Amino acid sequence: SILFPRKLRGVYQVALSSLNHSKTLGIHLRFGDFESWHDGNYLLDIDYYRMAINMILSDYEVSDIIIFSDDIEKARKLLGKFHCKSQIKNFSNLKVIEQFLLLSKCSYLIISNSTFSHWAAYLSNANKIITPKINPFYPQWESLSF
Repeated sequence: SILFPRKLRGVYQVALSSLNHSKTLGIHLRFGDFESWHDGNYLLDIDYYRMAINMILSDYEVSDIIIFSDDIEKARKLLGKFHCKSQIKNFSNLKVIEQFLLLSKCSYLIISNSTFSHWAAYLSNANKIITPKINPFYPQWESLSF
């Protein structure tokens, strides 16, 4: 169990209680400095997310998809063209630590090339974790090698 300060509990608990824990997909998209760092080579292409989402949706029943990002508007535009039956949510009004904790509670994860999403995945009990590159420390995570 993750411990965190009492003042976070109320907001976090409200967000957490709105999830169907056995059917929630968390997707983390990292932008920020990745757009300019190493000529943007660490940014992930929409095809990575599209393939990963299709993999999860074809194998599991998903009721909610939650988008986590440092630029939620850009993430919405990128993923907005993707149509599915699941309800797409974001909790951009939460503090970063609350978003991190919420991401770690999702049943299925699609993570980016960032320590934020890798740590959330590591601390999670997710049924399925899809990562953009092979992680030799966690062979159970599925890599799409982008």
